[in-house]
Amino acid sequence: MIIDTTILIALAAVAIPILLHLLNLQKVQKMEFSTLMFLKEIQKSRFRRIRIKHLLLLIVRIFIIIFLVLAFADPLITGYSSKGSNTRKLGIVYLDSSYSMLSKNDSVTLYDKSKKIANQLSQYFTSSDEVITLTTTVQSDTTPDRSFIKSNFNSILHKTNEILQSKNYNTSEVFIISDLQKVNYHNNQYLPNDNTHFYFIDAANDQYQNLSVSNIILDTKLPEPSKPVKINVVVRNHNESLMANQKLNIYLNDVKVDEKFFDISPREIKKIEVSFKPQGKGLQTIKAELVPDNKAFDAFTEDNVFFRRFYIPEKINIGLVSKEQGSTRFIKAVFDAENKSNPESKVYNYTETGTTDNINSFDVIYLCGLKDFSVSDVENIQKYIISGKGVFIFPSDNISTESYNKLSTFKLTKQESINKELPIKEINAESPLFEGLFKINKDEVFNASTLDKISLKSYYPIVPAGKSSPLIAISSGILLSEDANLLISSVSADETMSDFPRHSLFAPVILRSASYLSSENSLITSQTTQTVKHETILTERDTLESNPELILPAVLKTSLSLTGIKNYTIVDSKDIPNLETIIAENRSGKSLWNYALIASLLFLAFEIFLIFSNKYKP
Repeated sequence: MIIDTTILIALAAVAIPILLHLLNLQKVQKMEFSTLMFLKEIQKSRFRRIRIKHLLLLIVRIFIIIFLVLAFADPLITGYSSKGSNTRKLGIVYLDSSYSMLSKNDSVTLYDKSKKIANQLSQYFTSSDEVITLTTTVQSDTTPDRSFIKSNFNSILHKTNEILQSKNYNTSEVFIISDLQKVNYHNNQYLPNDNTHFYFIDAANDQYQNLSVSNIILDTKLPEPSKPVKINVVVRNHNESLMANQKLNIYLNDVKVDEKFFDISPREIKKIEVSFKPQGKGLQTIKAELVPDNKAFDAFTEDNVFFRRFYIPEKINIGLVSKEQGSTRFIKAVFDAENKSNPESKVYNYTETGTTDNINSFDVIYLCGLKDFSVSDVENIQKYIISGKGVFIFPSDNISTESYNKLSTFKLTKQESINKELPIKEINAESPLFEGLFKINKDEVFNASTLDKISLKSYYPIVPAGKSSPLIAISSGILLSEDANLLISSVSADETMSDFPRHSLFAPVILRSASYLSSENSLITSQTTQTVKHETILTERDTLESNPELILPAVLKTSLSLTGIKNYTIVDSKDIPNLETIIAENRSGKSLWNYALIASLLFLAFEIFLIFSNKYKP
């Protein structure tokens, strides 16, 4: 704090009320009258109250003089600039350009308003200062592109740390011009810097209301041309009121296939189920479009549309890697039968090979009848899996389990002879391999034991590891397991170990595994933002941005305390016209003379109250 010490000499005036008080305490000669003796005790009590009030009056007058002198001394709380406003400064301005800033206020978008504020800020710096203006943006919530400065505070702090470490300034100011959406202020990280002052400039006057489409969930995991595709469109109501009779249109490849009307409660997240038939094969695009009946309750139109793509393969190139004659004949029979049922569109194009050297030309490979794997085989297969392609392993009779166990995290143990018929104990019905195979009523639970038994001569017990999970379990162990892009059977693909190749599950497992493990989604990867198995999100926006809820100053202060930021100012929308004054006070310091004068006047009012109080007459 800075204060004019020369004026403090006037504090000596506090001696005046003290001297007056001491003079009043001078004793006088007492003469007692016998007729007044009975009032002695009453007088003592009255004089004691008078002395207390005299002392209180003395204290009040001392404070009047002290605060009056301080008002003339003009005390000043120094700002963050150690050398005052003339210190060479660095200014970093973050201008929020997310789509929530396109909301209009008095026919002007918040973004246009923010640009004017940013231009205004440049006038508060001298020619010797440096000002860096950056635009924060909303990227797709599925694209981790580090070149973007996202609108969330953590991204801003990361960029601020980067700039401050590369610059050499004693004083820096960071201005964040935004609508201060609550979703952007969490998990903040910052390297504390006492010479940096943050300004949070609220460009929004009020919180807006909004509806949004936040996701399309593809319930049909492996879409097929002849079967309906089921999706769930996730709609969110960010308002505090019920939104009735809202409309949602569904398009497939720009052709409208359905429309839904729905009610949605305040703050509700609602899933709207839609079913439609795909348009043949190939890459197909779903678009869900929200058509609100009242635009006043839907501030951001950018989040009314959501896209998702899925792929139905036109042709799958399959590699059958085998060194034993006949080990793949049941697999080929399945593909041949399916191709024969659709002669005009042959989907499953398989090629037999005895080596792993050229497997990269295939979309999916089946390893059958192999006793062991060479070092180059293991390397080729692992590279194939890492590239995103899939492998289905059927072990041969009398294999080297040690060699097989080098392929992934699963473990095959020593071959066991069993010679029994065993029931199927459990099936992972959630897997795309079994989707829609078992027709049961809505309220019924599928019982795997109702399926035909499997006759086993021998098998290789599978020990799950890593992210592997059982797909088909029998009473003695696991028959089929999944490990990322790899499926492994505990028996061979021929009848040397079991009758599984003739079981009713074998054909659908083979057909669906070709689609499930194939690399046809490489076409999607090259054209879109993110690829999931046979589906992709296309929407170029952060779905969190749809929430218009603004962060309260008290919550923002709590968030800032967790970052270690000590110097900050929250500028409300109505205080933006006074921004220059606010910045100037923060740079040079804040004068307290007016507070001292107010305190002096308050004590003076209290003194007058004491003097004219009915309970005290001097």
